[in-house]
Amino acid sequence: MPVLTDPHGWFTLAVPEGWERDTKDGVTTLRDPVGVGVVYVSGVRVCRGLQGCFGRADFLAIFLRSI
Repeated sequence: MPVLTDPHGWFTLAVPEGWERDTKDGVTTLRDPVGVGVVYVSGVRVCRGLQGCFGRADFLAIFLRSI
């Protein structure tokens, strides 16, 4: 199984055979070979330690406002 490595080296992820991968601006898009499924993968380094809101909807809102 091919391995996806985050451009910053923060994580690796095994990707099923045949899935297309495209990374742009730190976000990797994975598309299944049939064209039905799409997965977006990204990572973030938290300088001040684990944040209580990390991974929840409020984290996503903070992230979206930052971009």
